[in-house]
Amino acid sequence: MRRGKKLSIEIAYTYVVLFTIICGLGLSCATTKKCCISDRGFKETEICTGFINKTLENGKVMEKYVVYVPHNYTPDTKLPMIVFLHGAGERSYNGLLPTEVGIGSAIRRHPERWKAIVVFPQCPPSRFYNEMVEDLDACIEKTIKEYSIDKARVYLTGLSMGGFGTWIYGAMRTHLFSALVPICGGGELSFIKKRLNLQSIPDESPEDVQERISRLIDMPIWAFHGADDDVVPVECTRDFVQKLKQAGSKKVLYTEYPGVKHNSWVKAYDDPELPKWLFSQHK
Repeated sequence: MRRGKKLSIEIAYTYVVLFTIICGLGLSCATTKKCCISDRGFKETEICTGFINKTLENGKVMEKYVVYVPHNYTPDTKLPMIVFLHGAGERSYNGLLPTEVGIGSAIRRHPERWKAIVVFPQCPPSRFYNEMVEDLDACIEKTIKEYSIDKARVYLTGLSMGGFGTWIYGAMRTHLFSALVPICGGGELSFIKKRLNLQSIPDESPEDVQERISRLIDMPIWAFHGADDDVVPVECTRDFVQKLKQAGSKKVLYTEYPGVKHNSWVKAYDDPELPKWLFSQHK
């Protein structure tokens, strides 16, 4: 009897250990769902929110990226989606650095303002966004499939190198984006190509620039720049905004911050009027 009782205790202990391990594995899976064990098996109980690590299968130059999901997200409600393009200092392969600057910091300070799915792709070192267009497309398409997205409210924003990327990639995908927010960047490749020594990028012709302008005439845009920017001259935004207006754009806004240097994104993303304006734009 004692041996039988001891065996029963050992078996019971084994089940407890297995239960704990399985439940722990279910809770730590890198999926969009959290699961736990009940007497009826696995059951979906909660959707993962916050900054979630993602992997792009078969990416050309990008493998890792991050998606931000608001705390109160539910698939029953379609949310707007924002794609954020980081600056040159966040280029890497880890997928994480883009969340530490710009809109990522603004979300951490004021999540109540940014009720959207936010995608953080990452550009590899020594590259620029026009070299990873296929990966950007795939990353966006995958996110739209994974989450409940309002396709009439998909936006593009970026800072510095990502500001240039916003002007340029945004013009390539005017059918997708409902508004652009470029910060301390410019709409022409010549400056950023020279600044980052991007030898792989071909030179632009005046016709190339004009074509980009023509694509953006009807796009709602709110551009920002610091008047004392010592990294990207303020003229990069001033001049391109002026060209858009001369071409007939009625939907471009421009805010220039006196006395502000390169990090104008801090003031821009901290402005409560920006998300209000952004989310009011739709196809």
